[in-house]
Amino acid sequence: MNNIYIHKNGQQHGPYTEEQIRNFLYEGRFTSADMGWIEGAADWKPLGDMLATTPNQPPPVPSSNPPPQHQPQMTTQPNPNNPKGLIIASWLMIGVTCLVSMIPGIGFATWLIAAPVLLVTFILGIIALTKGGTLQGILILLTSLIVAPIFLLIAPIITTAGAVAAAEASSSESSGSTSSSSPSSPRSTSSQNQPAAAPKYEVGQTISTPGRDITVLSAQKRGRLGNEFFSSSPSEGAVYVAVTWQYKNTSSQPLGMFDRPGMELKDANGVTYSPDVGASSSYVTEVDFDEKVMSDLNPGITVKTADVFEVSSELIQNPGWRIVINADKKIEMPLPQ
Repeated sequence: MNNIYIHKNGQQHGPYTEEQIRNFLYEGRFTSADMGWIEGAADWKPLGDMLATTPNQPPPVPSSNPPPQHQPQMTTQPNPNNPKGLIIASWLMIGVTCLVSMIPGIGFATWLIAAPVLLVTFILGIIALTKGGTLQGILILLTSLIVAPIFLLIAPIITTAGAVAAAEASSSESSGSTSSSSPSSPRSTSSQNQPAAAPKYEVGQTISTPGRDITVLSAQKRGRLGNEFFSSSPSEGAVYVAVTWQYKNTSSQPLGMFDRPGMELKDANGVTYSPDVGASSSYVTEVDFDEKVMSDLNPGITVKTADVFEVSSELIQNPGWRIVINADKKIEMPLPQ
């Protein structure tokens, strides 16, 4: 028989003699379904058919030359059992979901889509196992069941808390520098009893500073915040004060995360309250929150944000509460009763 070439797994082997091929078939190196080609033949055919129809004759001396240029090309068909595509799709879905969960505030929205995404990746992991991707399939299953749910639960809380803490630190630094630049003098008893000057701003009014336009949109007392998936309730004897506000960069330079305005709540005695991180995170699932904490705020852009404060239900009934905004100048306005 002429020199025989064999095509298996996308690779070409040979040339071999008929006796060699019969030995290979016996050893299991090739199967009767593998495609073979004899020099001078018009096309490839299964080895089983080739050996059954070829008469026994002495093979010629094997040639060291490569197969002739007119050798028919064997088209490699895609392997339907290759799980590579499923594995790539699974890791992309998990990776994108985890990245979105790390965006402060917005990351809480991934809790709404986490269940269907992880269910799909879990099913894809099982299919990858059945198609031979054992290691990758096991990793996808473990990630879908354990690693990703834990990450998606913790990441939004940590990143949002960090962003809020950074904003508070920035506002504290700016207010601290303002107070340190003013000379301190002892206050007499009579001055302590004098009422503070009434703020000239109010909720709904747009206040312009040298580099910002700031508007407090609403301020309301709430007993519960969030939605059915992520909510927060105040402690016993307390109530939430939820403030929604927006600001615009009217300067000619981008504002970094440490240059953003910060908000506090102040009672009639001058005691200041910082925002509650957990309650604020719950509240952003209700409002149209679009503040980009981790990126610069470019000139001319307006963003909407929200802060929630937990205060005593009894003390909040007293008059004199104020909303304080620390920007490039300090802004105070009365808290609506």
